[in-house]
Amino acid sequence: MPTPTRREIVAPAAVVATSQTLNLGASLAVGDLIVLLHGYDYNAAADMVTPTGTAVTIWTLRATGDAGTNFMHIKLWTGVVTSGGSGKTVIANASLGTASHMAQAVVYSTDGVTLSVDGNPIGNQGSTSTNHVVGSVTG
Repeated sequence: MPTPTRREIVAPAAVVATSQTLNLGASLAVGDLIVLLHGYDYNAAADMVTPTGTAVTIWTLRATGDAGTNFMHIKLWTGVVTSGGSGKTVIANASLGTASHMAQAVVYSTDGVTLSVDGNPIGNQGSTSTNHVVGSVTG
């Protein structure tokens, strides 16, 4: 099995909108694996819908963390790049309302990469903490 190589990390500043667009680099290639971490601070986790954009056709939801209505939610998605090159995007979406989106995409540049997610993230419903429990992700 090929060894995964991280091609890029795209982590723009959080935005208050109905979605957040991540612009991917020109080295993006068909067959690359994108791991998208999407955080959202309003409504419910169910309002965080499948990502869109021009780089990936099919997204797979791997994990969901839901701290409850109007608290933080997080989803982990993966997708294999179907259209590479410059100008490609990944869009983290919500179906309801304007809220803060925090999205980060990690692109791995190898065919045949598999991903295993162990457990789901959990939240602290309104408490302040520098520690957050997240399931492990291995490639």
